[in-house]
Amino acid sequence: AQLAPQTWIRPAGCDIPAHSTVLERGHVMDAVAWGLLRQAACRTVHVQKLLRVGIVSTGNELIRDDTGSHTLWTLEQGRKGCIPDVNRPVLLSLINGWEGCQAVDLGVCRDDDDGRAQAVTLLRRARHECDVILTTGGIS
Repeated sequence: AQLAPQTWIRPAGCDIPAHSTVLERGHVMDAVAWGLLRQAACRTVHVQKLLRVGIVSTGNELIRDDTGSHTLWTLEQGRKGCIPDVNRPVLLSLINGWEGCQAVDLGVCRDDDDGRAQAVTLLRRARHECDVILTTGGIS
């Protein structure tokens, strides 16, 4: 089929009209957003970093199983007074679902003397990586 000259040629600027809002305030940036800003010839963009929220569980009774298979829980359930670490994975998932937040898994610390020393070291390191640190634990 023959095409007439100048057929299917779009004029410059027809995809983004002048004075259009390209991205709304608060938009979470991704590859498509960066491409759109580049296409719109935006030279300056004001951004805010994601809020990094660290989460650590504490307790000697916690069984940590990050495999999702419940294998460790099955093996350890016979230990008296042991429970699975539920709070940390739930909080990690919840916070990762919040716009503008990034959860940081800080793991599990025991609440005996060795665990307290581990927690101090962990929290000292985490204060440089996280904007907020949440600790979760019970009374055991």
